[in-house]
Amino acid sequence: MSLHTQLYDLLERVAVGLRLVPGATELYLLGSLTTLEADAYADIDLQLVTADLPLTQANWPYLLEYVQPIEIAWPIAPTPGNSAFSVLFHGASYYHKIDIGLTDAADGLPAAPALAPAVRLWAQVARRCTLPQPSSRAYVPAYGAIGHQLVEELLAGVRYVKARKRDHQLTSWRFMRSQPEKLLHLLHEQMQGWRRQETSLSTWDYKELDRHIDKGSQAQIMQHLDWSTAQIMDQNFYWFLEQIVQLCKQKALECGEHIPGQSIGDTLAFIRRELALDEL
Repeated sequence: MSLHTQLYDLLERVAVGLRLVPGATELYLLGSLTTLEADAYADIDLQLVTADLPLTQANWPYLLEYVQPIEIAWPIAPTPGNSAFSVLFHGASYYHKIDIGLTDAADGLPAAPALAPAVRLWAQVARRCTLPQPSSRAYVPAYGAIGHQLVEELLAGVRYVKARKRDHQLTSWRFMRSQPEKLLHLLHEQMQGWRRQETSLSTWDYKELDRHIDKGSQAQIMQHLDWSTAQIMDQNFYWFLEQIVQLCKQKALECGEHIPGQSIGDTLAFIRRELALDEL
């Protein structure tokens, strides 16, 4: 099945499955799939309108298990009662992340950009019956947890691959240029006993890193700052991503937070494969 067919097959199955959600009255498609710019690498951006927000939120996002088993559901917003998630389904391509949120019918649909208007996929009378929460093995890291940061890095890795597939060189560089800072930020936290640092590194923080990171490790980091060609940039982007993931896993282990190794490893393997790094 082509990537394009997989994308629209997933969209159709999700749209049909969401009709079962208690309280749901409308489903809207947002983002690039509503435009002529859409391609087979597109995300699926959805907004589900509900006449009874508390009823719909009761088992959210686990109700999506009725569509397909969830691998990861990543909370998008830090607000209490957040109902917006980035969802990856087991068996679906990692390219086809679904960003989905809930809207109270009384509040109306949030305004969509003029270049990507909202498209209503269906409307129905709200179902008032509840659905039992399905069994789930989904990884749903709390907002702000180490696992949340780790999944965010992997999602950014997939976005880098998409930019490369689309031959968007400057967008690819945008993702690449942030990698060294992320790695050094984690190394500084490690140096401080994994004390969380909310702000960007200062000049004094860099001086501390200069004193504590051995010259061999510093040379290795500098060696991977090369983005002179697309192929070299791919290799170095992945190197930084792998270092960041390993440090996040170490931090989680030392802080007593569970990280699902299988999902993390599968996503890394997907990124490596799609960048064709094993062929070099």
